[in-house]
Amino acid sequence: MLAAPPPAACGGNATDILPPIAVSGIAGVTFLTTDFAPLRRFYGQGAGFHEVPIGPDRIRFIVGEGQWLEFRRVADPGWPRRMQYVTLAEAGLNDLEQALRARGVQPMHRIPLGSARESGARSEKRNIL
Repeated sequence: MLAAPPPAACGGNATDILPPIAVSGIAGVTFLTTDFAPLRRFYGQGAGFHEVPIGPDRIRFIVGEGQWLEFRRVADPGWPRRMQYVTLAEAGLNDLEQALRARGVQPMHRIPLGSARESGARSEKRNIL
């Protein structure tokens, strides 16, 4: 599993555009929040997604096989962005990591399959980046 922050807007013209990277899907998206209560009401009670606590300041809702929405609590409501990172799924992690770097996206870290961070969202069919 490898997580990367949202990329900044890229300049250039149409001839500079690289083909889309090959991924099998989005495994998860992590957002920042100051309050878990409305998220639990909407995603847990309203949508019926299973909540998986993954730490004192993080919660995750399983939304499908190998897919989740994760929320990290922050103390200050004036943080600069809401989305923390996106986690991509793909069979060839090295190829995906190389394709992201070629586009100027620096992957933050790999998270081993089966780790506590990844628990509850594993798919046997793909790796998670």
